[in-house]
Amino acid sequence: MAMTCTRWADAPATGDAAVRRATIAGTGAHLKRVEIAAGTTAGRHDHPFEQFVIVESGSGSLTTADGTIALEPGLVIHFPPGTWHEAVFATATVLLEVNLAPA
Repeated sequence: MAMTCTRWADAPATGDAAVRRATIAGTGAHLKRVEIAAGTTAGRHDHPFEQFVIVESGSGSLTTADGTIALEPGLVIHFPPGTWHEAVFATATVLLEVNLAPA
């Protein structure tokens, strides 16, 4: 397989004014850049896949079974498959997500 290079501006995107997701797909994982408007909430949910989330910019809070933490730039979060989480975004926030294919 050949290497590919993609600019976020050229990546396929979906969403609305509250949440916009640009996705770059691989064979065993995909990378997303998620732009989230201030005041947006993400209700409690989980995924059947492993996920890493990097807070690129913005602020808010993340709640899991382990408690609530502040979202801030530079924070890296790891969710094993099936880990429930919910979030509130206090300011406009940009997240990078790495979603791995289920084992």
